[in-house]
Amino acid sequence: MDIALQEIFLKIEIVGGKERIVVSPVDGPILEKLVRQVDGARYLKWGSWHIPCNRSSYEQLKNLAGNRYRLNCDLLREQLKAREISVPVRTAISLPTILIPENIDALDVFIKTLKLKAYSESTIKIYRTEFMKLLLLLKDRRVDSLETHHIKSYMLWLITKKGYGESLEVFGWIANNKIVVLVIYALILTASLKYYNQNRTLACIEHFQNKSISERRAWAVITGTLPIILVALIFLVLWLRHPI
Repeated sequence: MDIALQEIFLKIEIVGGKERIVVSPVDGPILEKLVRQVDGARYLKWGSWHIPCNRSSYEQLKNLAGNRYRLNCDLLREQLKAREISVPVRTAISLPTILIPENIDALDVFIKTLKLKAYSESTIKIYRTEFMKLLLLLKDRRVDSLETHHIKSYMLWLITKKGYGESLEVFGWIANNKIVVLVIYALILTASLKYYNQNRTLACIEHFQNKSISERRAWAVITGTLPIILVALIFLVLWLRHPI
């Protein structure tokens, strides 16, 4: 009869401004003595210790655990994968706990697409923040399942529940709430994810990563025609409905 091994969970947290692997639950003197043998191990709180966030520390813990304990690294693996996305470290390690894997991948593709279009870091940060707000609202729903009417409902929710757009002066409305920017890029991303598989998108990104900035900017101008037309149409509709 197999004996069930005690399970130890590993995850990344920021401790003292540094990334550390948190080990828990450390609920007995034998296990605590084992964890203390890892170079750089430190006490965090009752039932938890933390070790340096590197492969050598992990391997040392794994060897010490041997066949007496089972290391659960599911969350740790997801966090390490999310760390490759161009977001702050604190945000990256929290993504697996707040977004489903499909939407994390969508966020990654979204950011890479903006970089491919040679947008500035400040612009990317704004679009990234707005897109993440939408992903957080979706919870367990895939972003590539959204239709146009879903986006419109989201706009209505922002206006009615969050007080966006009370003053419908076009330029002030956009500058303060950035709804138009969010909708345009949500629609573009939804369409791209729905009609083109992720492999083709990433292949396109990889192809253009070797291009010069000038070539990427030229490509961005060409492919940016549709968003410009959409912006112009939205400006026109808003102006006709609510003249400045």
